[in-house]
This record gives sequence, C-alpha cells and structure tokens, in this order.
Amino acid sequence: MERTEMELRELQEHFEEIERREDEEFDYEPAKAPTIEVLFLVQRIMDIDTDEELRTSSLMTLSELVHYIDMQDIVSESYDIWEVTEFGKMIHLNYVGWQPGCLIEFATDDGTVVHSGYGEDH
Repeated sequence: MERTEMELRELQEHFEEIERREDEEFDYEPAKAPTIEVLFLVQRIMDIDTDEELRTSSLMTLSELVHYIDMQDIVSESYDIWEVTEFGKMIHLNYVGWQPGCLIEFATDDGTVVHSGYGEDH
C-alpha cells in the first residue's frame, strides 16, 4: 500500500511539473490592437518652366507630410492633400498655415484641425 501512495505522489508531482512547464512555454501576452498608420495622398503640380508642368502623386506618413509642407518656403508647388487611412474613404485636408512655435496644422474642409506637427524655422 505504501508503494502505491508513493507512486501516486510521484505521479502527481510529475503532472504538476508538466503543467508548470506548459505554462512557461505557452505564456502568451494578450493580443495588442494593430497600429494603424495614418496615410496621406498628396497630389502635386510642379512648374518645370512657363509652358510645362509635372503632375505627380505621393503617399506620405504624417511626419513626411509635415516635412513636405515645412519645406514649401524653399520649393513652392501646388498641392492637394487627402487623408486615405480608412479603406474607401478620402478626406480632403487643408494646410491651415504656419502657427506660432513652428506648428503646422491640417484641417478638414469645415475647419476642424485633425492633424498637426512641428516644422523648423528656416
């Protein structure tokens, strides 16, 4: 009888060890929501010379868009900005203008500021 109790204890310890190892091996962190990157479609018209212009479009992140607008005092071109983050939805944005502290803001057509970033004083 004693041997059976000892065997049961050993089996119990063995199974507890297996469960402990499984917990360590399969210790998953909770799933995190995916980070959605805000994207902008920037349609640009660049004057090459008086009779010719180059039309191009670029997808930009917010930091790229802020840098692009920040550099407009050096290179001037016509542009149109659309937020295209959500599938099938385009939101037209306007550059609000240079704000104090080098703040660059973008607003919807109704004037609601929806994105911003900081440029550099050139």
